[in-house]
Amino acid sequence: MPGKKITIKDIAKNCGVGLGTASRAINGKPGVREEIRKKVQRYCEEIGWRSNNVKNRLFIQEPKRTAVFIASSDLLKHETDNSVPFLIMEGLQKKGFDTVFLLGTCSHLLQRMLALKPYCVIELGVSDFFAPHTRELLDAGIRVIGIGEAYSYEGTVLHPDHYKVAVNAASFLKEKGHQRIAFFGGLGILKGLKSLDEVFIHRIDMMLRGILNVYPDFDLGSDVVSDSFNDPESLRRVLKKRRHTAWICSEERMCRILLHHAADLGIRVPEDISIILFSAALPEYAFTPDITRFEMDAPSRAQKALEVLLAENFATGKREFLFDFFFHQGASVADLR
Repeated sequence: MPGKKITIKDIAKNCGVGLGTASRAINGKPGVREEIRKKVQRYCEEIGWRSNNVKNRLFIQEPKRTAVFIASSDLLKHETDNSVPFLIMEGLQKKGFDTVFLLGTCSHLLQRMLALKPYCVIELGVSDFFAPHTRELLDAGIRVIGIGEAYSYEGTVLHPDHYKVAVNAASFLKEKGHQRIAFFGGLGILKGLKSLDEVFIHRIDMMLRGILNVYPDFDLGSDVVSDSFNDPESLRRVLKKRRHTAWICSEERMCRILLHHAADLGIRVPEDISIILFSAALPEYAFTPDITRFEMDAPSRAQKALEVLLAENFATGKREFLFDFFFHQGASVADLR
């Protein structure tokens, strides 16, 4: 009958097997000949049937040869350098692994991995909230790495060295004769800063510390501008004062916002202000003018991730790997010397 809900009994009957055999084949349990298992699973795929069991829903036939990537959908943006997971995925596939990409509430997905027991889990955009779930997976013998950064993380985490890149960017501006610089970054609801204790985003914290290393007089209250959830009031107010000869932008989106409002106020780049951007790899035509920037080294992070995941002995303790940025000298920094 059209519209009739297909049950496991229907699948068993149509595949010519018993109910118990169908159940074991669907749920990946032992006691089923491989050709029968494939026949049942192929039939389920053809009719688009799914059960409530996560193992069946993912159709992971060989968990120990499967790598699961977990991310929330808002993390899959260019500014997060999403080429890294795909480079890792490509490397694992060349080694014969199946790869699965899951989007959703990360903490919930991590808990479900305990039942699935894949070879490894790659967490994209890690958070301090992941720590207890990550530890459970590691204790269960599942290899887990984090691509991102957090103040507290269980296991291996690989992320760009935002402190070092900020030191390099600030030093470059200082060498060019810039004495008063500003920072424009995503600080969420904050409209300004009184101290670094208010910064709860790890990479922003490291960037500001790097700038302070080079410019001890850098003032968090007057030289740091928050995007305030896309409210341009603070940015426009500081731009109008024209107190800063150079700006460092925490990511691509911030740079575009800065360029837009600078142009609207008649402020020229680099004649009036210089700009440096921290970003993922970008084509040279991404900005007009060509922005001087430090781009994340995605290949090195991906290669290190593969080395860690495929190592004969996987370390379950806390480990942090930091990676440099590539320097692209564009046309957005004026030499004031």
